[in-house]
Amino acid sequence: MKGITAMKLVGKKAIVTGASRGIGAAVARRLARDGATVGIVYKSNTSAAERVAEEIRAADGRAEILRADVADEIAARATVQAFASRFGKIDILVNSAGTFDAAPAGEISREMFESQMRMHAWSVIAMMQAALPHFPTSGGFIVNVSTSLVHEP
Repeated sequence: MKGITAMKLVGKKAIVTGASRGIGAAVARRLARDGATVGIVYKSNTSAAERVAEEIRAADGRAEILRADVADEIAARATVQAFASRFGKIDILVNSAGTFDAAPAGEISREMFESQMRMHAWSVIAMMQAALPHFPTSGGFIVNVSTSLVHEP
């Protein structure tokens, strides 16, 4: 079965947000292992993103790291455009970026709430809107990952 999956992803181009660690990194590794070229999108941890890219390349995969705050629609568009310019298209978008700022309900500020909404809701929309024009006319795949908790080490 693995061979069939890999054959379907050879030549495919994928962008994964939050790909420097956790679920996003695991998805990026798997897509690359199955033949896709992967854009590893990360916000701040360059060394972690480089480690994921090196692991992919060491296994004969193709990966490029792209630094962006995907909650910023201008940065999202620029990141998608850079990837599409380099690789010609986008077949797969995986929105996996996330943060977690915990506080008791009585201490949540408007700024904390808006920051979380930008990251967990708006970034998904911004990345989809940026990526859709670069999908083949035959279509592509968008996967939005959700988790009940993201732990920042």
